[in-house]
Amino acid sequence: MGVWEKRACFAYLVGLELDPDRGTAFWNGRTIRDLGPRLFDMLYLLMENSPHPISGRRIMSALRLETRDSEVYVLASRLRARLRRDFGGDFVATVPNKGYRLDVPVLQATGQR
Repeated sequence: MGVWEKRACFAYLVGLELDPDRGTAFWNGRTIRDLGPRLFDMLYLLMENSPHPISGRRIMSALRLETRDSEVYVLASRLRARLRRDFGGDFVATVPNKGYRLDVPVLQATGQR
């Protein structure tokens, strides 16, 4: 299931949908590909705390990372790259001196961001 023993059955935030039981993620009905369990857990953690930033230390603790802060940076970069590749947007923001925040773009009525 990931790092949390008990999570919501399904999470939804402005077009972003996560299913922790299956480890699947969708943006406006399209599958977010190639996340893997660690990136999925990071996305879930960011979504769970949205719109507030979450510190690198808290991410390390929640994901049970035992190395350096740089591992959080690498995970954030990989997550950012996956989302940018599939959807062309920057969903993961770096907030100076605060950590990382999920920035889900809101679609306009025309279907464009």
